Amino acid sequence: MRPPIGSSREYIAIQRWYGERTAARSGVPLIRHIDEALVILARIDASDAAARAFCVHPLVQADSDLASNAARIAEATELARYFELWFARLAIDEARYRELVVGL
Repeated sequence: MRPPIGSSREYIAIQRWYGERTAARSGVPLIRHIDEALVILARIDASDAAARAFCVHPLVQADSDLASNAARIAEATELARYFELWFARLAIDEARYRELVVGL
């Protein structure tokens, strides 16, 4: 049995970002559209990755959202791990480069 999406980093990130905010016209909590969509995604047997991606979609809907939420997105997703690996790779490459150059 897969863990509930509600405990995923992605869901927690959007839940924190929305906070107690509500839709201007209806007064419905903003998180509700995420919750309702997750029910639909579960019913159509969508992948966990699709559900997690849906959770964070409000963070990237506009260019300004993407720019202002980049750190939150990286923290909430596997991107943080990829960035860490990429920077670690750069450090290894630089150390190896220096080793090779000094060795000449």
